[in-house]
Amino acid sequence: MEKQTFVYQKLISEMEIKIKNGTYRIGEKLPSIRSLHKKMNVSISSVYKAYIELESMGLVQARPKSGYFINAKPSMELPEIVKNEPVIKEINFSSIVIAALKDLNDPNMIHLGSSTTSHELLPIKHLTRIIKSISSEKMESLISYSLTDGDPELKRQLALNCIGSMENFDLDNIVITNGCMEALTISLMSVAEKGDTVLIESPTHFGFLQLLKELGLNVVEVPVDPLSGIDLDEFKKVLHSKKIKACIVMSNFQNPTGALMPDDNKKKLVEIATESGVPVIEDNLLGELYYDTSRPFSLKEYDKHGNVISCSSFSKTIAPGLRVGWLVTPKQFRDKILSIKSGISISSPNLNQHIMAEFLKSGAYNRFMRNLRGKLKKQALLVAHAVQRYFPKGTRVSAPKGGSLLWIQLPGKINGMKLYKAAREKNISIIPGEVCSNSGRFKNYIRLGCGSLYNKDMEQGIKTLGNSIIGLNHL
Repeated sequence: MEKQTFVYQKLISEMEIKIKNGTYRIGEKLPSIRSLHKKMNVSISSVYKAYIELESMGLVQARPKSGYFINAKPSMELPEIVKNEPVIKEINFSSIVIAALKDLNDPNMIHLGSSTTSHELLPIKHLTRIIKSISSEKMESLISYSLTDGDPELKRQLALNCIGSMENFDLDNIVITNGCMEALTISLMSVAEKGDTVLIESPTHFGFLQLLKELGLNVVEVPVDPLSGIDLDEFKKVLHSKKIKACIVMSNFQNPTGALMPDDNKKKLVEIATESGVPVIEDNLLGELYYDTSRPFSLKEYDKHGNVISCSSFSKTIAPGLRVGWLVTPKQFRDKILSIKSGISISSPNLNQHIMAEFLKSGAYNRFMRNLRGKLKKQALLVAHAVQRYFPKGTRVSAPKGGSLLWIQLPGKINGMKLYKAAREKNISIIPGEVCSNSGRFKNYIRLGCGSLYNKDMEQGIKTLGNSIIGLNHL
């Protein structure tokens, strides 16, 4: 069974690559199921299952009594890189973000902008079994305060889970937090004060802008390539020309572009920041959601001098509501971070930490993540294909190698904010690109999420968006 499963997955991967790189052309017929069965020495059912999977991904089309054919060109042009003058600015936070976040919790909306993983994809049954197994005696300890730096067993499991991807993952340097946002907040407070300037990516996660505003910090924006991440030349130029107290960087599947920094770029970024004496705060929230065969390195892997604080959580993978996050800090920041953590929230909930520690210890985490990554990859492809079908010519779409987001540049001068408002009137929620920058850029961009199971409602929502774009184009 294991061999058949391996061959089936290998077949899907190989054919997907050949379809994407143009080896198979649009409309071309694929080899018959029986011919592949004989050629690859794999069962007919496995070949059939692979073709069905490729069909569900929108890559091939079944024609009655004729076989399977290449459905459509699976890629579009990438969004353009938006350059900007690196000017220090106060945060100008958009009120639209509050409305957009409210929409994400409205059950009457078709949620096309959310980065949250749908509850249908979460390991609810397994988590329920863990909760039910807790004895009364154990519960007594779990409803007490935990240590400020977190549950020792959860920290141990996190360290074990990061073998091979983060060498500098020491138990003493792990601090458990209430989600990734608290980890980022504490990290920022440990290295910067009100009125200081922080370097951020452009575009960036709109939640960062809200956080930075509340902390009274100013920002300088550095452009992001939708494929390879932050522009290192601009990054270096800003660090050498301005007084920067910290950097916030998403090197793995950046929000909102989905960009994955090459390893060489990660290494250079850490070296540049270290030479400049500027701490790097890494948001590695989406690092586990890779589509390829191996997990990408974090920036922390290249931190040889204790200059990178790496933050993450289980919010996009296992359980958003449990709010279990963590940070990995160099020793030089640890005491300050623990002091801030104690002052902000004393500690993180014992019960939630126990649930996640048991989930990791059971071995279910890696099995679950393999399944989740496959589903998210499939959904991202389906959403991208739907955008290609229903959005007007000239639309550009990112090609992420992980995560659950698509960054879309609208054709011509179509305004993303106007599209957001038009979609909202039709009970569709998206994120306008304008809120992902402090400088008012990305007016003709939007962010779409792929964390929900692709269904008829989603497809209809994307089709409606496409019609709305056409309508705005005619105004």
